[in-house]
Amino acid sequence: MSRGLINANLVMYDRTTETWWPQILATSIPGPWNESPEIRSLQEFRLIWTTWERWRGQNPDTQVLSTDTGHASNYGRDPYGSYNPRGGYYENESLLFPGRTDDGRFHPKRVMMGARTADGAVAFPKEALRDQQVMTGKLDDTPVVAVADNRYDTGYVYRNPGEQTVGDAGGAIAVGDEIYAPDALPLERIHTFDAMWFAWGGYYPETNVYE
Repeated sequence: MSRGLINANLVMYDRTTETWWPQILATSIPGPWNESPEIRSLQEFRLIWTTWERWRGQNPDTQVLSTDTGHASNYGRDPYGSYNPRGGYYENESLLFPGRTDDGRFHPKRVMMGARTADGAVAFPKEALRDQQVMTGKLDDTPVVAVADNRYDTGYVYRNPGEQTVGDAGGAIAVGDEIYAPDALPLERIHTFDAMWFAWGGYYPETNVYE
């Protein structure tokens, strides 16, 4: 359940342990009802932020939960405003609630493909990855490679300690002489997800960002 906000980003909690769980961290933190919780991390699953058109094009047999829930909720309306990421809430720099304001490297609503481990964090602006298809960087001191997935307009980050040659292959990805789907490279994939800069930078101010 929702408990509040930290860095203008959702904090969840569970009633069993009264533990707080910031969604960016996915790790337990102290709260007013439990000041010394067991430090645990949630098991994370890949979430793809995409359109229904893109998703159904790749998964035509997908079943969707009914919107007939018995509650008066408009599931066809974005609560933040226009679905167009270039308009309304997604375009202006205003936040609905206060967040960190001391890092002005990027527009606060700029979408990043972020990945983090216990060693550090790395982020690639989504539109830059969309344009370049393959980008390289480092997470702590470990070389990583980010690849775009045009099927869903998303991306993935992989460890690449051996600095294997990775390149665009017209929608697929070439690793050496072999071709793979973007989500199936023969490298260790790091959990990657979309996050606006104000949320990602708020929790990971030392993150490496590559454009």
